[in-house]
Amino acid sequence: MRPFIVMLRRINHFLIIKTELLNRSPADQRCQHAVKYGPDTVVISPSGNITQLFGSPLTLHCSADSVPAAQYSWFFNNTTMDRHGSLLIINFTEWEHEGTYECWAYNDVTNLTGQASVSVVIDKESPSAHLSLTPGLILGIVTGLLVGLVLIAILAYCYCAHVRRKNLTSAVSRCDNHTPPDLQTTAGVSTTFISGISETRDRDKTEPVPNSNLATAGKS
Repeated sequence: MRPFIVMLRRINHFLIIKTELLNRSPADQRCQHAVKYGPDTVVISPSGNITQLFGSPLTLHCSADSVPAAQYSWFFNNTTMDRHGSLLIINFTEWEHEGTYECWAYNDVTNLTGQASVSVVIDKESPSAHLSLTPGLILGIVTGLLVGLVLIAILAYCYCAHVRRKNLTSAVSRCDNHTPPDLQTTAGVSTTFISGISETRDRDKTEPVPNSNLATAGKS
């Protein structure tokens, strides 16, 4: 029987047993039997309280000592983010991104979990933070623009109506003060003709009847 050594390594509550043949030949195989363990020592990097510039991205990396490798999921303010994997990238473009980020590591063989968390706040002194547009501010700007457009449309309509009314009044005034030459000539001829007819009728009424007409009237 060939000599061999036995190495024991204790990790938490699990024991790794490793055997190795002494003076082994290239054909010898190394035998290792390891139990599954973890996740242990879950860490988020960067850690602690993080101050982030507004509008800049932040990458969080989660790691854990686990065999087999742990599965990772992320939570924000105790609400699942539907993000999986050891990396989490956040673009801090809204104030609502401030809060606590948690990483949960899970080993599906040992059925154990571990977690770590970091707190992230936005630097309120950064220039971009003062230029941020919140949903309420955007709604106010859009409402103001719509009201302004409506007022401009009403003023334009009133101005056009005033100009149209003014032009119509000027046209009527010009018609009253100025009669075209053709209408003046026609009106003069008509007046002269009517006056001639009236004078003829008056003259017929005042003139005596001729003698020939009287004689004819006596015979009858």
